[in-house]
Amino acid sequence: VVTLGTDYSGAKISPFTHYDGMVDPELNWTPSIAPSSAVVYQDSAFPELANHLLVSSLKEQALYAVALDQNPMSTMQIFATINERLRDVIVGRDGSVYVLTDGERGRLMRFSPLRAENVPEHSLR
Repeated sequence: VVTLGTDYSGAKISPFTHYDGMVDPELNWTPSIAPSSAVVYQDSAFPELANHLLVSSLKEQALYAVALDQNPMSTMQIFATINERLRDVIVGRDGSVYVLTDGERGRLMRFSPLRAENVPEHSLR
């Protein structure tokens, strides 16, 4: 997140990556993952994702979870087997994570926790 007038004046800073008085980012991806959207997860459906920023990626074709309560912030890939460019991510009222893929044949995918009542009996053995 960039704050105009505080962290970055709006002036072009290239070819340099640092100027006196400029605040370094808390997190960056180099090379870029081409982030396309982000949402803070604050639900209990996926407790391991609570207080994480979910970031969809076009280039890496993955969803990232950034732990907001850690210093330094840690990042992990989740739902990494989608193998499609990810355009958008939102959290549903029930805590499910919805991901929209990119392109003419884009898909809307819903990820929700697997509950015992949804698992065939033979897979519980």
